[in-house]
Amino acid sequence: MDLIDKIKFFCDEKVIVYGFADVASYKEVIIDDDLRNFNYAISIGINIPDRVIDNINTPDGDKAYLDYYQRVNERLDETALQIQDMIRKENHSSKAVKASYILPNDRLEGSLSHKFVANLAGLGWIGKSALLINPYYGPRIRWATILTDLELPVKTEDYLLDVRVAVYV
Repeated sequence: MDLIDKIKFFCDEKVIVYGFADVASYKEVIIDDDLRNFNYAISIGINIPDRVIDNINTPDGDKAYLDYYQRVNERLDETALQIQDMIRKENHSSKAVKASYILPNDRLEGSLSHKFVANLAGLGWIGKSALLINPYYGPRIRWATILTDLELPVKTEDYLLDVRVAVYV
């Protein structure tokens, strides 16, 4: 089993959705300079169940959401680090970007947009609300990203357009 197959198998076991993206042409949207050396990305996502979101406005709903949100972020961060290590063991560079990492400056910004990478990976489209809309889970997904120099099998833009058209039909 080659490295790409190992990554796919691992993702099948650990996350709900994943995809591969070519980010070489989009380095200007990566805010953290240290992350601009990578040409490929793996986007991983875990959904937040409808029952958690639907009850967010109930007396205990916001606490339940926060607890679930933190658990999902921890699982995404752990999974991203495991994929990063798997890639590094095969002598490729990689960097896991935490699900909710905020750069240490006075502005509220992350080092890159996980939803933008997920969009490039064909996992959904950016909706009117600026959220990534997945065809199966809607906007109720948390994301993390692994950047790498490992050449990944990426989907073409035509596929991304087809996903958008198929969902609207």
